[in-house]
Amino acid sequence: MIFMWNSLPDKVPAHYNALGEVDRWGSKTELLILPVIGALVGGLMQVIERFPHIHNYPERLNKENAREFYLASRKLTNQLKNIIFIIFALISFESIAVALDWGSPFGKWFLPILIVGVTIPIIYG
Repeated sequence: MIFMWNSLPDKVPAHYNALGEVDRWGSKTELLILPVIGALVGGLMQVIERFPHIHNYPERLNKENAREFYLASRKLTNQLKNIIFIIFALISFESIAVALDWGSPFGKWFLPILIVGVTIPIIYG
């Protein structure tokens, strides 16, 4: 975004529908919202990751297995945090590509990729 800022038109995609089609255009300064939200969510996830003892666990948690539960919970939180960073980067890239008439790299596949990308670590964890 930093390198392409001066090349961006005044109007850029601001929202997409479920099919990956632009349904609202906005000012290019609206693109700055994505990294800010991503950083806030990532920072919150970082704090949550550091305190695994406050996470929600099943009743079978006890002193003998607490360390394993905490480690698994921290790993899952870290994976989801990284996925969130990737998602916000991909949304930014998609918006820049559409604004510069490079096409829509993900289009209708973005939502399914997003759902699968978030669901797999949760199921695995």
